[in-house]
Amino acid sequence: MSEPKRGLISFSSYFKEFAKNSYIDIKSCPRPGDKIAIAAARLGRVITVSLNSLWRRWFGRQLMEGGAFLRRDVLIENEDGTFYCRKRSVENEVVAVRYERELRDFLDLKDGVFVDIGAHIG
Repeated sequence: MSEPKRGLISFSSYFKEFAKNSYIDIKSCPRPGDKIAIAAARLGRVITVSLNSLWRRWFGRQLMEGGAFLRRDVLIENEDGTFYCRKRSVENEVVAVRYERELRDFLDLKDGVFVDIGAHIG
């Protein structure tokens, strides 16, 4: 019996991680309309990444922005706080608890205020 192809294994693990992260993102929305908007945006992200990958290969630049499928402003609540994220942006991905997870060891934010100068979403 031959071994499975590496690309298929890589895609399978990527898809599982994407599905898990999408579930967490949807669950972090307190309002039903926001859950639907995030679910649609995550599905749109699959299209965006696929098209941009091909477009970059053919024309050397991306075709569309990452947040193109987030059609409304959303509210996200997670262990870091409550965030108001604008439509047609990737802010909802940046405020996800998995984003830059490796930096959490350096930040102890149990009490007080943390100001991130030069923050990604300001």
